[in-house]
Amino acid sequence: MMPTATLQEFQRRLKAAGYDADIDELGAGPVRDGEQYAYVMDDGSIRFKPENRELASRVCGIYGEVSEYMAAFLAAAPGAARFPQGAEDTRTLIAYGGYELAARRLSNDSMDFVTWRLDRNGERETGHYFDGYAEAKEDFALRAGLIDRDK
Repeated sequence: MMPTATLQEFQRRLKAAGYDADIDELGAGPVRDGEQYAYVMDDGSIRFKPENRELASRVCGIYGEVSEYMAAFLAAAPGAARFPQGAEDTRTLIAYGGYELAARRLSNDSMDFVTWRLDRNGERETGHYFDGYAEAKEDFALRAGLIDRDK
C-alpha cells in the first residue's frame, strides 16, 4: 500500500498531466485520457489494452518518479534550508560532492525541487530551482560530477 502523502502526490501529478484518475486509498484505479484508459493496480503494476500502451507508459513513468522522490522525501529529516521566502516543509533528498538535491512540499501540496552548491562551511548557495523532479535530478547529477556534462 502506498503512503497517503505519496498517493496524494501521484493523484496530483496525474491531474496536472490532464488525466482523469479515480485512484482509491490503496493506490488502485482507472486513469483515463479521453477514450484511452489504463488501470493502476495497488502494487503499482498497470493493466492496459495494447492500443492504450502509450498512456500506460506515461502513467507508469509518473508512478515511478513519484514513488522515487516521495520515498526519499518521507524518509528524510525535515529541516533543510528553506527555499527563498519559504515556510514549507523542505527536506534534503541527497547530498554528494558539495551539492545537494532538496524537495519542498508547498502549501497547495505540490512539490518542487532545488539543487544547491554547498560552500566550505556547509552553507547553501547558488540554487537552481525546478518544478520537475527529472530536471532537478539531472541538474544535481551534472553539478555533483556524477555524469559528464557532455553526455
